[in-house]
Amino acid sequence: MEELALRGRKHDVTVCYETTGYAGGPELSRVGDLAARSDAAICLDVGYAYLEANTDGVMEFLDSYGDLVEHLHVHDVRQRGDTHIPVGSGDVEYDALVEPITQANPESVTIEVFTDDPQYLETSADRFLESIHLD
Repeated sequence: MEELALRGRKHDVTVCYETTGYAGGPELSRVGDLAARSDAAICLDVGYAYLEANTDGVMEFLDSYGDLVEHLHVHDVRQRGDTHIPVGSGDVEYDALVEPITQANPESVTIEVFTDDPQYLETSADRFLESIHLD
């Protein structure tokens, strides 16, 4: 991780390590610890992080590693396992995450909704921006 982050910096590219513990990747805390030790950036997949650790766990992660979060993957999920659904149609409590996300101040956000319908993407983006008061 450290070597790849260094290579990225040499080429003016930010290498982000995504939080994918729910999908079989390393747990949130492991990604945070490794990124902190490696001076690497993090892509916080809000939906997967929520499924892995619920709202409190996402808030704790952002409290500990928010300064490393450069990018967000934003989508909604349901505890029953639905992922990448439009923001506002699942269980993620984006309103509760306003403060820690704002404090993390990520450089960029990707709306991740698995659909071919651009309206779902637009609606998700609008709902996310409204929830963090950037409308």
